[in-house]
Amino acid sequence: KQFLMIAAIVAITLTYGCKKETPDNNESQPTIAVTYSLLNGAWELVAWDGTPLAEGTYLYVEFDRTEHRFKMWDNIGSMYPRSTTGIFNIEKDDYERYILSGYYDHGVGYWNQSYEVVAYSNDEMVWRSMTTGEQTEYRRIDAIPEL
Repeated sequence: KQFLMIAAIVAITLTYGCKKETPDNNESQPTIAVTYSLLNGAWELVAWDGTPLAEGTYLYVEFDRTEHRFKMWDNIGSMYPRSTTGIFNIEKDDYERYILSGYYDHGVGYWNQSYEVVAYSNDEMVWRSMTTGEQTEYRRIDAIPEL
């Protein structure tokens, strides 16, 4: 249950409103060069499918570009904060999309979904779930706050 909740949170965090490119979709979208260096650092989930997170609810994720590891802190769906760690991967698919996927530590397994990074700047990024289409929007922060 915790795995599904975390996967859903991550999916929601980095999405915006771009169309997914498929062989049937002739509309192209700008190519966004998503690299480990660009993701490196701390990010805060600020919106899920265009809706800001409820006050007092948070999800923070910190990416380590050299080890391809992440650490996530959240209280979504729980009154208690929790921390999750694992590895992440960025791949470019045949349609020039940058796909983010990962694996949780401690035997939890693969992320429930992979995410297309559909928008990116130095301070914001949007992920769209490859499974559900849900989008999550993240904002870069200087550091994870004391929880």
